[in-house]
Amino acid sequence: MTVLGLVLGPRLVDGGSALAWVRYHAARGRAVLPEGDAPRAGRWTARAVDLLAPLPQAREAARLGLDLGRSLEAESPKGALAVYTPVREALDRACASPVRGIGLGALAGEARALEARARAAGPAGR
Repeated sequence: MTVLGLVLGPRLVDGGSALAWVRYHAARGRAVLPEGDAPRAGRWTARAVDLLAPLPQAREAARLGLDLGRSLEAESPKGALAVYTPVREALDRACASPVRGIGLGALAGEARALEARARAAGPAGR
């Protein structure tokens, strides 16, 4: 039991930290600037998914990240894309594993659709 804690403990602590950053960026919502904070929010979300899958916190991080991208999409497709792309990549990595991908398939499909929509909107954003 102690060995398991030593192996998984740091990963869970790092994942919890990444999730805290995702929550921070999501709480800021549209105040996130696409040039700086949107890519950072995407990276934190991807890190949380990578570290926490298949735990429910990975789904929470992915949902918050996708919702943040959706809130940016109208004003800045480029900013939304900066969030969607790393989140979609992390979800695809998690879904490649039959264990880590549990419960993430629908979010991965949603992330792909949102990313495609933001790419189609073009560089009209900031």
